Amino acid sequence: MSERTAERLIADLRTGNCAAVIEELGNDPRICPTLEGTHRERLVWREDRGTGRMLVYELPEKRARLWIGFAREEGGFAVRSLSVIR
Repeated sequence: MSERTAERLIADLRTGNCAAVIEELGNDPRICPTLEGTHRERLVWREDRGTGRMLVYELPEKRARLWIGFAREEGGFAVRSLSVIR
């Protein structure tokens, strides 16, 4: 399920390995500083598309939103994009 994958991804982004994780997903330099020091997130929007899904999580401690894009693959959904809006 993409929500579980997103939650695991967010947990990984909060670690010291954040830079390595985002390198594979577009390397947006705002992501690691935004997630650093956060402990809460809340799914605020989900859009299902024929070939993918977009999830948007609110990060209230930083007044930001994390956008996670998924593409449908044989085994389910895979993360394809990641961005932050503050």
